[in-house]
Amino acid sequence: MMRWVFEMYTYMLNTGDTDEFESVSDPDCGYCKNALDRVASMQASGQYVGGGVMMADDLNATQIGSDGYFTGGANVTRGASTTYEADGRVAASVDHSTEYDVDFALQWSGDAWSIVEVEATQVSAP
Repeated sequence: MMRWVFEMYTYMLNTGDTDEFESVSDPDCGYCKNALDRVASMQASGQYVGGGVMMADDLNATQIGSDGYFTGGANVTRGASTTYEADGRVAASVDHSTEYDVDFALQWSGDAWSIVEVEATQVSAP
């Protein structure tokens, strides 16, 4: 699930399409709200991102109790990216990969996952 979340984050920034991510976001998830707000703001101004692919390694998760909650972590690397204006001009670029330690909480409702929260701490950048 979390590998998909990181892939979907990249997809949202590259395309502006938030439907799938929004469908699995818990209404109280701060990470989710910030990600969706960022994409909406970019869409409103015509911006989009090229690159910035997120790759997750060392994924782990543990069930907490019997009500479908899971907590876990991952090492995530976000690749170089460029943010473009609507007219194609470069608004910003990051020419290196950045590594994050990520902690997350998910819930399985019996038929679907929801993202409860995600916290990312930057651990390295050139």
